Amino acid sequence: MLVSPQPDTSQNDTVDGMVVITFADDETAACFGPSSNSAFFSTINDAVDQMRNVPTRHHGDTLCERQDSTHFSRPVSPNPSSRRNQPLSLAVDDVNCFILPKKETIIELLDRFFTGFGMLFPYIYKKTFLDGIADMESASFRGVRRPWLCLLNTIMAFATSGAVYPHRGQNQTDAEIYLQRALKVLQDISLQSANLEAVQALLLILQYLQGTQQSARTWTLQGLTVHAAFQIGLHSPAENAKYGPLEREIRKRCWHMCCIMDRTCSMTFGRPQSIRQDYQLEELPQDVDFETLGSENRQEQVPSRVNGMSVVAAFVQSIKLYALVGLILQTVYQNNIQTKEILPSSKVFQNIMAIEPQLTAWKAELPSHIRLQTRDTMIEATNPAVSDAPIDITMSLVLTLRFLHTRMLLHRRMLVCFLQNGRSTADTDGEWNFLMNFGKASVEMCLSAALDILDILKSNSPSPTKSPVLTTWWFQIYYAFSAALVIFAVMILSMKHNIRILHLEPQDFLKHIQDASQTITKASSDSRIGNRCRKCLERLLQFASTFQSAGGMQTASDACAFPAASNLADLDFLGNLPFAWDDQFITQGDSIEFF
Repeated sequence: MLVSPQPDTSQNDTVDGMVVITFADDETAACFGPSSNSAFFSTINDAVDQMRNVPTRHHGDTLCERQDSTHFSRPVSPNPSSRRNQPLSLAVDDVNCFILPKKETIIELLDRFFTGFGMLFPYIYKKTFLDGIADMESASFRGVRRPWLCLLNTIMAFATSGAVYPHRGQNQTDAEIYLQRALKVLQDISLQSANLEAVQALLLILQYLQGTQQSARTWTLQGLTVHAAFQIGLHSPAENAKYGPLEREIRKRCWHMCCIMDRTCSMTFGRPQSIRQDYQLEELPQDVDFETLGSENRQEQVPSRVNGMSVVAAFVQSIKLYALVGLILQTVYQNNIQTKEILPSSKVFQNIMAIEPQLTAWKAELPSHIRLQTRDTMIEATNPAVSDAPIDITMSLVLTLRFLHTRMLLHRRMLVCFLQNGRSTADTDGEWNFLMNFGKASVEMCLSAALDILDILKSNSPSPTKSPVLTTWWFQIYYAFSAALVIFAVMILSMKHNIRILHLEPQDFLKHIQDASQTITKASSDSRIGNRCRKCLERLLQFASTFQSAGGMQTASDACAFPAASNLADLDFLGNLPFAWDDQFITQGDSIEFF
């Protein structure tokens, strides 16, 4: 008896690996909780329905609650149009994973990686690959370790994709080939006993998939990575102490990278964290080069710098910051586990303000050479005649973006409280008075962080004479898009309750959303992910303009002033929400079955 399986649609979801937005033309069993952009957009949509006296169709702030519980889980239907105009679409089974380019090409791509993306997360030792190439040649290309081969192909995929420095040139076809080869090898190593090299390969592929339309793989691979790390004891200080200085340091950095990716996926997908806070017992990495630890003379340990950049110092501070992200997810977002109980605004505010001082302390404790930047301090830092101390402006900007996004995520929960106010008949004047007296300051901090994110990205957009901010283009899009959603939500809030936030006029909100759209275009003008986000923001602007011209800045009781449409989608705004476009990225979730 011959059976035929359903088509594999996981390679090109209707959602990207960062879950910036949910694109779903099919109902599925995926769930995107409160910290996801998908759930946040749902709340915004409900707020607009309330303003127009339209019965809200969605309740709660998890996307999964929108779906009919009587429907069985089923795979998303393949969207033929989503396959058009792709540079290459290879089936993993058809790939020969044992083909490598010339040695000169490999060396060039290694150099490009370790002076680009590899500086952001320094958990891979370059010398390992140079030694591996030499060993491979001496053994006549026999006996190559599969995890090493998987990791090498992923590095080459990063290097050719222009993930960090698109101006260096990019070849998406080659990047796709390298990725498919890595995934082919991954099939062999994922079900075997893990080792350190395998964990590194899993981590790097996981990071790469965030910028692709492969959200189902992103989430699944995150689970495999954490389990592999547990299997080889990366979480255990006692286990790590058994190794020499170099391998112990690599293991330590890999474990912290696992924690960072766990926080990132939890945040963008809106799902519970896999690694508990009390599992993070391993000490922080040393601010030294791997070469120093690998040499026989380790008496003098010089702080690690690559091309003049404080690579490990920034990595250490990022580890501390992502620990706060985990705390935010755990306390403010209840680890993305929603119940029928709705926390009062006073409790949400209490949770937020318990963490804000820790964020402020993190900022204050930063080493002076990687302190956070503003537009004014950036000008000073890049002018030797004005700057009184050396500043690593590149790593400072990376940390600044991560900090601002963390603060925005923290206070966004209070913005949701404002948007949801009035939904329940149990709302009282006391609740509203609390929001105005205390919660408004939190919303202003959220909006301020969003505006600062756009300011940083706009001031450091790539040009023929200037390199872009050292972070992947898909994270630049994620930051810009998330900030734009906050700005749009605050605009809706000001319309709904006729209040002024940070003294912004309606046209100010529109200008900032336009800035976000331009930033996304510059970050990756030819990516389908960028085009999706840009189209989304253009339609947000279209809706806002229509809304204002119809008298939308009046009080919510003036529902008759709104266009006669049942929700945002009916204004020819975004089609069905969540979206059903046939392009690539915008959130970090599963194709709805969304970063």
